[in-house]
Amino acid sequence: HHAGPVRHYVMPTSDLVAWLEDTLIPAMVLTETSTEVKSGTHCRFCPARLRACPAIARDMEELEAIMAAPAEKLTPAQAGRFLELFDQAKIYNKAAEHIAFGMLQAGNLVPGRKLAESRTNREWRDPVAALAEAEKVFGSECLTEPALKSPAQIEEMPLGKAFVTRHAYKPPGKLTVVKGTDTREAVSKDIKSLFKKQEK
Repeated sequence: HHAGPVRHYVMPTSDLVAWLEDTLIPAMVLTETSTEVKSGTHCRFCPARLRACPAIARDMEELEAIMAAPAEKLTPAQAGRFLELFDQAKIYNKAAEHIAFGMLQAGNLVPGRKLAESRTNREWRDPVAALAEAEKVFGSECLTEPALKSPAQIEEMPLGKAFVTRHAYKPPGKLTVVKGTDTREAVSKDIKSLFKKQEK
């Protein structure tokens, strides 16, 4: 989009409420009965993904059918469709985790799942006091080696942009599979394209 990936739009609260009541809620209700509902990335915004959406059921049935075939037997079309459906499955899985979290918070048991604290790293209770004491006990060995700031950090300094232009570069990234709609340029691995047709 010409305005970038993140865009803003201001609208009256009354219009938003009208959209909720006249468009969103009827659409959610329609998902439970309509056979014309189509899934896609928009599903992550739809509260109906937490309910009985027929499109979700169809996606999961199709994914299960593709998974039944040996991976090495997949055609390019099937591999692409599998990845597309797997992206959808991640959306549904996130919705299921949200539901399970609510159930566990309410004291209900969810087979195979439990609540636990997320992993964290240890921190100094008083960084200043810890530094002073550590220098007494360990000397300079307790300090990390100074390191050059990243190009992005240097760029924010006075004269930084010119410095970064001279000394920094962007190395090529590792090849990865992305959606066809991704803005990055496609890398061709078609061997035929490496050869030029010669006239006799």
